Amino acid sequence: MAQQKLAEEQQRKVNKQQEKQRLATENREKQLEARRQKTKNLHRREEEQRKQVEDRRKAQTGSDKVGNHTVANFTFNCS
Repeated sequence: MAQQKLAEEQQRKVNKQQEKQRLATENREKQLEARRQKTKNLHRREEEQRKQVEDRRKAQTGSDKVGNHTVANFTFNCS
């Protein structure tokens, strides 16, 4: 009887430890996913800002790159 109680107690300890490890792993995975999402959002915002700056520059100068030619306020086909 005492051995059975001891075995049950040990099993409870093992189960508790396994549950702790499972929760820790879940938490790490959630943190990693949050970090990935944050990085993804940061890169998206950086790209949007870069595009806005580029668009603003184009709007101010009225020029755009076409092939190797800079076109200012008019367009032509360089084929």
